[in-house]
Amino acid sequence: MYINKKLNLILKYLICLIPMALLTGPFIPDLFVTIISISFIYILIQEKRYQYIDNIFTKLFLIFYIYILLSSLISENIFFSLKSSIVYLRFGLFTLAVWYIIDNNKNFIRIFGIFLIISFILALFSGFYQYIYGETLLGVKAVNNRLLLIGSDGLLLGHYISRLFPLLVAMLIYNLKTDYKYFILLFILFISSDVIVFISGERTALGLLVIASFFILIMIKKLKLFRLFTLLCSLVVVLLISINNPSIKERNIDYTIKQLGINQESDKINIFSPIHESHLITAWNIFKDYPYFGIGPNNFRKFCDKQEYQHDEKSCTTHPHNTYIQLLSEIGIFGMLPIILVVYYLIKVSINHIIQILRQTKTHFDDYQVCLIACFLCTLWPFFPTLNFFNNWINIIYYLPVGFFLHSIYVKKQK
Repeated sequence: MYINKKLNLILKYLICLIPMALLTGPFIPDLFVTIISISFIYILIQEKRYQYIDNIFTKLFLIFYIYILLSSLISENIFFSLKSSIVYLRFGLFTLAVWYIIDNNKNFIRIFGIFLIISFILALFSGFYQYIYGETLLGVKAVNNRLLLIGSDGLLLGHYISRLFPLLVAMLIYNLKTDYKYFILLFILFISSDVIVFISGERTALGLLVIASFFILIMIKKLKLFRLFTLLCSLVVVLLISINNPSIKERNIDYTIKQLGINQESDKINIFSPIHESHLITAWNIFKDYPYFGIGPNNFRKFCDKQEYQHDEKSCTTHPHNTYIQLLSEIGIFGMLPIILVVYYLIKVSINHIIQILRQTKTHFDDYQVCLIACFLCTLWPFFPTLNFFNNWINIIYYLPVGFFLHSIYVKKQK
């Protein structure tokens, strides 16, 4: 019992430190997630908390996990593929550990919210510092005016802010206060997040932030007008920055239009950039030869340079830069089924929620849950370039909100 209490405390603060750890790059947060996962297995067995296994999420995740293991084992590059698939289990365990900690620590969501706000303030301060001085707080030079994580050379600060922004809003709503100082904090956080994502130069991050913000605006009851007002303020600030710093406007707007092929002499309009389209076509060519089981997790890089799959000289890279095309080519149609079920569930509940709003009846989800669903929208949005699906850094961001959502769902069922 003493050991369990100690592990509970360790898990509690490691989870709270995850948002800050993500700012340092992939190693530290992945180490935290590994410790959390192993500790949770011990607690699960010792306390016989089998309700965390006997639920639809865990069953679906285990099916997906076993499938990607089998996909690796039948692939041409077994050991290379297994390096990604065999350790993927830790993300499911991490999700369940978050759920368990919320269940067993009354004030955890409030404490986590404080840690997340501090992490965001640090990330935003770092972003503005880089914008002004051209380097991180640790003296690492920014690349092409792009913004880096604080402790890493990864150009991912925009991704960090945009993908965790709905989780931040969820925490703020859950702990909502009427104090004017609280609304000043919200005002600064919202506008600063919008502006930093814009000047980060990460167009996918900017797109996701816009989509998540509009989704939240449509679905929530509290803070609706407040968020709309901050978006309008952000737009004014972004316009002023674009006028004073044309290079940012050039990357986010002019370069995007150019890559899409709009206003060019050619009649062709690209879905993404020409380079990303080359990756997508190459992955699609692979999928056509391996439609059912794919070539194995993370194996795109092993196949993209084969002549029969290459689209052009830009075909080869580490991953196709689109989650759905990557999964189709690497784990096939059967491997996509759990993902499709999750997408179907999210579309269904979102439509039902909108209908309930229009009918002015009691909604199934509260504002806190809506913001968590917005996190999943960012994860599963199909029309932007994405990071590698099997990348540990991005998977931690993918799975972190799931534990909060599962807790909120099952607490309601118990009432």
